[in-house]
Amino acid sequence: METKEIKEVAEETEEKLIRLLQFAQRAGKLKFGISMLKTLNRKIKVIIISKDISENNLKKIVKFNDSKSPVIQIRTMKSIGESIGHEPVSVIVITDTDFSNGILKLITH
Repeated sequence: METKEIKEVAEETEEKLIRLLQFAQRAGKLKFGISMLKTLNRKIKVIIISKDISENNLKKIVKFNDSKSPVIQIRTMKSIGESIGHEPVSVIVITDTDFSNGILKLITH
């Protein structure tokens, strides 16, 4: 996966993004793991990945991201998991339109 396909965000934006992910987690709107890419393919609006994701998992994202959903890279697996009250996670899939619109608005400003 080419680096230009992955959006990295500034630290300040990353903090806001984490808060939005926390709200989405409480609302039950987050899906976790590479397996969700294949399962939810066309419904995916945004993919969040960790900075320490494996090269193998990056290849899977390219393979299963048929809808060309935006891919945003933040933090480490452990840090993301701790931030949202979850175990370490390298991939978060967002299918909810409202949350995905909020995330995309954050990263484009």
